[in-house]
Amino acid sequence: MGNNTKTDDRISEFPEGILSHILSFLTLRDAAKASVLSPTWRYLCASTSKLSFDLFTVFGKNDRMGMCTRFYNLQENKLKFVKVVDQFLQLHRGPKIDSFRVCYCLGNESACHIDRWISFAVRMRTEKLELDTFFSFPKIAMSSSSSW
Repeated sequence: MGNNTKTDDRISEFPEGILSHILSFLTLRDAAKASVLSPTWRYLCASTSKLSFDLFTVFGKNDRMGMCTRFYNLQENKLKFVKVVDQFLQLHRGPKIDSFRVCYCLGNESACHIDRWISFAVRMRTEKLELDTFFSFPKIAMSSSSSW
């Protein structure tokens, strides 16, 4: 019995579709951590079909004990959150998005970013879009001369 110094990376032998499916059960934060395991996993995180950005997935903070109002309201944290989402969407390589969720206290100052995220979701044929943020739609979009 000799020592086998070579470490086997058997999970990377699975087809890419199965690996992507496995990653879909992880948060984006955990999927990003898994992407350093091997070269095969490195680019799979950028092709995941379930995107969820919130206080935990971006900053690693658990918000189950209530709203972290002070943390949310810090302008530097809002800017960092927007930057993380923007960068991830620029790197995304998947053909389609099953679900896209953004849950963060952003306001009208982030409107251009939110608009881009919505455009991204439409372009990627997103099946489920959830935006949990403070955002005022322009009055022109809210008024219409035609009835529904």
